[in-house]
Amino acid sequence: MSVKTGSGILTQAIEDADIIGESVAFVAEPSKFMIQAEGDLSKAKIEIKESANTQISMHSKELIKSKYSIEYLKKMVIAGKLADEVIIHFNKDYPLKLDYKIIDKLNLSFILAPRVESE
Repeated sequence: MSVKTGSGILTQAIEDADIIGESVAFVAEPSKFMIQAEGDLSKAKIEIKESANTQISMHSKELIKSKYSIEYLKKMVIAGKLADEVIIHFNKDYPLKLDYKIIDKLNLSFILAPRVESE
């Protein structure tokens, strides 16, 4: 599944989630994309709905959720200063890929392994 949105939207969501917890969950449904963080005392849920600025492309109709380390994400979203848009690729328990592109100038990609929760 992939989400194409403004890089500033992703950067702000990661900064907000960083205040709450150490990891962030990316959750996708057919018409919305959510970034969730959970700490000892509070929770955060940033909802990004499909719009003119955000396109969500899913191959299935079921909910997709995967967790990633916020510490690494903070380092990756700095690339938002170089490109106006980011394409977020992820799937359930699958590595996250962030693509920052400016046609004929820049193609920068980051890959981050999912965070495994021990039960």
